[in-house]
Amino acid sequence: MLDNDGLKLTRRSLLHGAASLAALAGFAPAVLRVGPAAAATSGEVLTGSHWGAFWAGVQDGTFASIRPWENDPHPSHQLPGVMDSVYSPSRIKYPMVRKAWLDGGPGSKPEARGSDDFVRVSWEEALNLVAAELKRVSGTYGPGGVFAGSYGWKSSGKLHNCQNLLRRMLNTGLEGKFVNSSGDYSTGASQIVMPHVMGTLEVYEQQTVWPVLLENTEVMVFWGADPIKTNQIGWTVADHDCYPYFAQLRDSGKKVIVIDPVRTDTVEFFGADWIAIRPHTDVAMMLGIAHALHTEGLHDQAFLDEYTTGFDLFLPYLTGESDGVAKTPEWAAEICGIPADKLVELARLFAGNRTMLGLGWSIQRQHHGEQSHWMLVTLAAMVGQIGLPGGGFGLSYHYANGGAPSARALVLGGIPDGGAAVEGAAWMTEAGAFTIPVSRVVEMLENPGGTLQFNGSSLPLPDVKMVYWVGGNPFAHHQDRNRMIKAWQKLETVVVHDFQWTATARFADIVLPATTSYERNDIENVGDYSSKALLAMKKVVDPVFEARNDFDIFADISDRLGARDAFTGGKYPLHVDTAHPNDRLHSQLCGTVLRDSYAVAGREPCLINTEDAAARGIADGDVVRLFNDRGQVLAGAVVTDAIRPGVMRLREGGWYDPAERGTVGALDAYGDVNVLTADLGTSKLAQGNSGHTCMADVEKFSGTLPEVKVFGPPANG
Repeated sequence: MLDNDGLKLTRRSLLHGAASLAALAGFAPAVLRVGPAAAATSGEVLTGSHWGAFWAGVQDGTFASIRPWENDPHPSHQLPGVMDSVYSPSRIKYPMVRKAWLDGGPGSKPEARGSDDFVRVSWEEALNLVAAELKRVSGTYGPGGVFAGSYGWKSSGKLHNCQNLLRRMLNTGLEGKFVNSSGDYSTGASQIVMPHVMGTLEVYEQQTVWPVLLENTEVMVFWGADPIKTNQIGWTVADHDCYPYFAQLRDSGKKVIVIDPVRTDTVEFFGADWIAIRPHTDVAMMLGIAHALHTEGLHDQAFLDEYTTGFDLFLPYLTGESDGVAKTPEWAAEICGIPADKLVELARLFAGNRTMLGLGWSIQRQHHGEQSHWMLVTLAAMVGQIGLPGGGFGLSYHYANGGAPSARALVLGGIPDGGAAVEGAAWMTEAGAFTIPVSRVVEMLENPGGTLQFNGSSLPLPDVKMVYWVGGNPFAHHQDRNRMIKAWQKLETVVVHDFQWTATARFADIVLPATTSYERNDIENVGDYSSKALLAMKKVVDPVFEARNDFDIFADISDRLGARDAFTGGKYPLHVDTAHPNDRLHSQLCGTVLRDSYAVAGREPCLINTEDAAARGIADGDVVRLFNDRGQVLAGAVVTDAIRPGVMRLREGGWYDPAERGTVGALDAYGDVNVLTADLGTSKLAQGNSGHTCMADVEKFSGTLPEVKVFGPPANG
């Protein structure tokens, strides 16, 4: 784990807190405090991004400099852009609403999206508009009316995962009545076909690690992949751990082959044998190599018989017996542009040496792209080295430093999306009333009520009227832009969260300014595959202009939908410490003169951190109301820095004094902390009490203050 001084904790010391970390998914809002924590005014802050961990230099509250974390083996040259993104001229400064939509209501002049003016509104008005529109669309059009359009490279961080937060808001506020998406643009074809071919997803799984490759692999093939370029980034916080291994491979003199239409950075770095294939002809090239393997008796028939099924069905196609076209090297050469003798040479090279076929995702992002990875597995099976050290195939050597050895470290779960638990792979079991493949959003808008053939099933296409988009930019990553613009005009309302005026934001009706990763606190793993560290992503600077983090935005919208508690998981953000009192034995002596030495405003004292009190307008000596879904109590505020932010102390043993005698849920006038605590056993092993497991919130009490009566006799007593 890395703290703000860059120090490392031992695994032994970290595991002492493993149980707490494992509970992050359930208690993240309380653990990570999304509220008023202030940024540093000067100095350096260690944080992270898709481009790696880095030190952010702060001067007078401004993000002024950036330098890589000293343990990054290959810092990305893109880090200066990370800093610039905070103050970019393209920042969205305020909540904005498209003028025609604001003047005329939902559906007004949809053809003006992208050209219409925007009008600045207050956060209060913007949130009211969004919540009202969610209610209207859901109530009018049912569960197919709202599309949760969150796809893309959202910011790193386990709590501020805007994709999950959007779905969490819709799951809790609309009871899951929305349209979701499955899959992704990166590997949409491969991640569907691979489970049929391999029985597993493959594309995001760990690769044979680089130390094993360096020791055993004799021929390394990068096919449609440029790992020197693409491993700069990671889904979590990039570790860049593959680059030292790349250097070792280059210096070893082992053969590296790059199959790509372009002379890439990877070709240059390794001085690789560059095979300039014609685009979209990879399957034909693989078939030509496979034919040469079979013709020359170089294929591993024993491996095929023992570990595969279906080669007997594939072989007639390869030889031409089934269709009259033999897939010879000469046949393939005409298609892929690589000479037939080169294909034969590759067949001999692959079979005669321990070979790793590292395939990129680019070749499955084309028409019938499923065939590319399927044929690659077939080719690797014919070579017969799958499962041998340094042999076989891999589909992620170019992604997020796949192949970097995995650390024996904790992997944090993110905040859940609030949907019902489902069994199976996430790509098959997305939440929502309807689910469509993520890249078919335009087709969905064009054909409401139609059907879509997908993975052996016929999917109904909903009649979507509202799109809510966060954490992505479909007007960048989706294909056929002009077709998309026409489809977008079918929508009545488009809501977008972002921190920059992307093309998608410009084609929205309501735009809400979100914070960057560097204007909020979070936590993340370092290394998608290595998971070598946990990084506290400390806030670098306070939010600029009127930007707010997605969690708080969705919490406020959920509040307007009547589901704040369901969204926040209680959103009782403060731990309640129920320590022993100093001046009594549990409740004994509470009803004596000793109480005069510690009571505040005639009530049990409650320690509140200065920061938490300031955020709530609480001053020392105020009467405050502590509350959660179990009850409410009054206490006297003691504002102090002697307790950490996010924690209150209300000592056990205060006498229970309900303002309305005998009424369940009555306000306790004095300060009995057990009004707030949970009555649940520690576990099925011991069934002890859990009196110290308590979360609540606090506010300055307003209204008529009830009299404390418990220290006198009852009526007629």
